[in-house]
Amino acid sequence: MTTNAKYTFEVHTMHKQPMYISFQPDLLVKQCCEIIIEEVESFTGIHKCDILDIFAEDVSSNATISTTLSQNRSLKEFVGSNRNFFPISPVTKNLYRLFVMDNLYLQQLDSVDHIPESNARNNQIKTSHWSELIISTKKLIYL
Repeated sequence: MTTNAKYTFEVHTMHKQPMYISFQPDLLVKQCCEIIIEEVESFTGIHKCDILDIFAEDVSSNATISTTLSQNRSLKEFVGSNRNFFPISPVTKNLYRLFVMDNLYLQQLDSVDHIPESNARNNQIKTSHWSELIISTKKLIYL
C-alpha cells in the first residue's frame, strides 16, 4: 500500500457543481482549508469572509464534523481518526466529500424558518443522495 497517496476531496457548495481538490496526506488540515477556501472563492464567487465552515458528514447517522476542530493535525491523521466521516470506498481510493457552509446558506435557512411551510423551498446543501437508501437497506438487512 502506498503511504504517499493523495487525498482528493469532492467539495460541495450551494452554488456550483462539486469541485475536486487533491492534497498530500502530510499537509495540515488548516492549510487544506485555506486552499479550499481560495478555490471556492475563485470558482463560485463566494467571498472567503462569507465562508463559515467546512465540514464532512457521516451518511449513516447524518452527523457532521467540522474541519476547524483539528486544524493543527495532518490530513492523514484527521481522516484516519474520523473514518465514519471519511469511509474507505471500494470503488475510489482516497476520495472523500466535504461541504462548505456560507452566510447565504444560513440566510436562506433563516428565511425558510419565517415562511409558512406550504410556501417553503428546500435549498439545503444535499449531502448525499444515497444516505436514505443506505439507511433503508441497513434496516432491511437487520430485520
